[in-house]
Amino acid sequence: MEIDVRDYLGEEDMREIAREQFSRAVGRQLSNGREVERVISNVAYETVWRAVDDAVGEDAKALVAAKIPGVIDSLSCFSVFREADKILREEKSVGQRILDEVVAENRPAIEARVMEVIDGIDANRLREDIRDAIFDTVSEWIDGED
Repeated sequence: MEIDVRDYLGEEDMREIAREQFSRAVGRQLSNGREVERVISNVAYETVWRAVDDAVGEDAKALVAAKIPGVIDSLSCFSVFREADKILREEKSVGQRILDEVVAENRPAIEARVMEVIDGIDANRLREDIRDAIFDTVSEWIDGED
């Protein structure tokens, strides 16, 4: 059995019922204080974003481009070269990816330089340095120093 509500209600009555039901549903949804805060916060962000977009307008690209050199100059190594962070769900920085690629591309040259440095080490001097380091460490350990 099908019932067509249009047989019993006019367009205005259906609109009024729809408005009432919508108001009740919104009221139920917003009866939680946290939900009200979330909705208001979202509306505020959207309003601010629109206002910023309107205020900045077409000049945004030029403004950002003018600021970039100063920002780049003030970056630290930490800002430029960051490994991926699973906890913060951050990927490697662009600088770190570039560094990784360049190091990989230059691996033969790096290996050759490491071997050159190793070959240049005086074996007698290395033995003396190791002996001195061991002596200092054992002496500190015996004397109770850290």
